[in-house]
Amino acid sequence: MPNFTITRQVISPGDDIGCNQFQTNQFSGDSATISQPNSPLDGDIVWYLDAHGGYTVDVGDFDIPLTSPTAVAQSSTYRTFQGGSLPSFVNGVVFEQISITRIKITIFLHPTVTHGITGSVFVMPPADIQGQIEIDGCARLRNVSTRLMFVQGGDDVDTEVVVAQQYQANVSQETEYQGEVISGDISQEEEEEIELATYRVEAKEGYRFVSPPSLRISTSDYYTQPIVTRDDSGNVTSVTFKVIKTI
Repeated sequence: MPNFTITRQVISPGDDIGCNQFQTNQFSGDSATISQPNSPLDGDIVWYLDAHGGYTVDVGDFDIPLTSPTAVAQSSTYRTFQGGSLPSFVNGVVFEQISITRIKITIFLHPTVTHGITGSVFVMPPADIQGQIEIDGCARLRNVSTRLMFVQGGDDVDTEVVVAQQYQANVSQETEYQGEVISGDISQEEEEEIELATYRVEAKEGYRFVSPPSLRISTSDYYTQPIVTRDDSGNVTSVTFKVIKTI
């Protein structure tokens, strides 16, 4: 199942549109013009390709089979397509990167110098006309950056930071002067939060905590869940904090 959705930009009230197709009622002889409210025939039809939550989309990851670029300069955020598998009445298509989660797709039924698209202006024939545009590509899991510093233990306390096994390949762990630091980029799955690591605070032998230790993180992107360990007398000997990152 694709992790993105394509929808058409609404130009006129009552447009019958969907994620995979659209249709409009045109009169025979209507000529394609630049899209605007109440224009007889939308000549530059805009679709939006939007990533689902937790994913990103990139112009370079999407293609229209068998087409070729027009003569204008292409880039990592801008691509043009002509010929090939496009319907005969479509002069060209333009992909533009709007954000990491949105690509603007413009379908031209008329020539435009700006995008190097040539050909004749489409004129609505007497009979209905249909066409399909195949767009191949995939969304990517979104990478989320993380960097946290944990205070190291002292004379009476031991501490330990353990990164969750599934993130250890992408998250580094280093000891700095002020504490233990974990940092890196992780791929966000479809969940809205991830259990990133644990931070254990343990009293050394012969010591106990008067009250359970607490952990405060100075950013709202994380929260913790403490697990308290007590000895046979009910004294608090350690607390393990689950560190959870919200997306």
